[in-house]
Amino acid sequence: MPVPVWAAGPLLVAAAMAGSDVPATALRVTDPTSRDPKSWVSDLVPHLVCDVTTASVHRALR
Repeated sequence: MPVPVWAAGPLLVAAAMAGSDVPATALRVTDPTSRDPKSWVSDLVPHLVCDVTTASVHRALR
């Protein structure tokens, strides 16, 4: 059963942010705990827009 677009977008965001933040943190390039809420939102919103769009296009092309 396919995942609805409204759920696929946030799941893709979580995967994208984990895929970039986890390695960067492990390599001690960045420390996500030092970021303020405004910084997290400014990172999250573009990911959400992009990933909901990606999920929508994927669904439309299937």
